[in-house]
Amino acid sequence: MPTGKIRVASAAAMSRSGDRFPGRRLQGLAVLVTVLVLTGAHFRVAHATHGLHEIHIVLGGMYLIPITAAALWFGWGALWPQPQ
Repeated sequence: MPTGKIRVASAAAMSRSGDRFPGRRLQGLAVLVTVLVLTGAHFRVAHATHGLHEIHIVLGGMYLIPITAAALWFGWGALWPQPQ
């Protein structure tokens, strides 16, 4: 039966298990893959006919999604570094 105490792992225990922040790598990878897919689609549509211009503009605006996700996941300092 749980005692209600919160167990906090030490930094040494975390380093033995591998990555201290395993979710950060997946989040970073998600941002990178999203940017690469958007870039590929954006330039692929750019070289198509003029009728796809609206899609080209929408794809350009979708770059805000990974930028906002990275700012929320990694902190706003990713956008505005704080002076030290």
